[in-house]
Amino acid sequence: MIAPEIKIAIRFAEKHKLEPPVDVVRLVSEYAHIEETNLPIDADAISINLKKDNKKPSVFINKSVDSTRKRFTYAHELAHIIIPWHVGSVISHVTHFETFTDDIYKQIEAEANRFASEILLPTKWLKKQIRHLKDNPIDFIKKISGIADTSVISTTISVCNLLPQGYIFAILSNNGKVIYSGRSKDTVAPIPAQSDIITNIGKHYEFASTVIEERIGMFNHVWWHFGKQSVESKNPDNRDWHEILDAIIIDCNVPRDDIKHATQSINGIIGAANGMHKDADVDGLYSIMLQRFSSRDHLTKIARHPDFKTFIIKRVLALRAK
Repeated sequence: MIAPEIKIAIRFAEKHKLEPPVDVVRLVSEYAHIEETNLPIDADAISINLKKDNKKPSVFINKSVDSTRKRFTYAHELAHIIIPWHVGSVISHVTHFETFTDDIYKQIEAEANRFASEILLPTKWLKKQIRHLKDNPIDFIKKISGIADTSVISTTISVCNLLPQGYIFAILSNNGKVIYSGRSKDTVAPIPAQSDIITNIGKHYEFASTVIEERIGMFNHVWWHFGKQSVESKNPDNRDWHEILDAIIIDCNVPRDDIKHATQSINGIIGAANGMHKDADVDGLYSIMLQRFSSRDHLTKIARHPDFKTFIIKRVLALRAK
């Protein structure tokens, strides 16, 4: 379901036939008085007289921020001007507004950011560009960022929202702390939580098909991709899934008191995945199961066992044979 503010941005972009790089300063100047200045408070911008009768809004932009952030701020202020329910005066923070306690303020700032992202990187245009994505999403994002004159981080978020199933990204600080993360639509592997520390990028998602990382500016950008996995029609292992799981638990030296919890957790993950994806074929369900078991800290040792994939295959075939 498309959020109302994004629908408004899409209609606005179509009306003005916007394509990157969007001239946001010209757009805002059509609707408001603009002044770039040193603001007396810690903020990106201040907009006043929004939706006031017979008064043109005034927008004061913090001139001390870098050009890319300033472009996003202009698009953010355009949102406050265009979105009908953004009224009065607004002190804008395009980042870190989540730390404020006022829920209404956090909501309108988030709405303005989503509107701004759509204006700077229109979905219709971006979908056409994504057709040319090959193997490396980071290279693609850098190219789009250059064309649109947008930050790599905001471009990453916009691109991820339009990618097919199976993509996860994380943007990390020097010590591996997660600053931003996300996943493409219908991807079921859990995303890294903000402020988590990732120490082993290659092993963070046990069953990811590819891992790509690159340092850009102050941050390390990482992408994991889960390609569709195929179930081999002939499997030399004649054991059923119960036997394989029991053997894995023994091999992993799971403490006796923890065996019940481990097996319940594994069966719960499998049951939930099967219940949510009843229409998936064998290969599809197998791929989903592998995603579900990626980055499960309490099951890492079990998931890394060489027979674990065989266990999942047997479990999937048993479920689909019902």
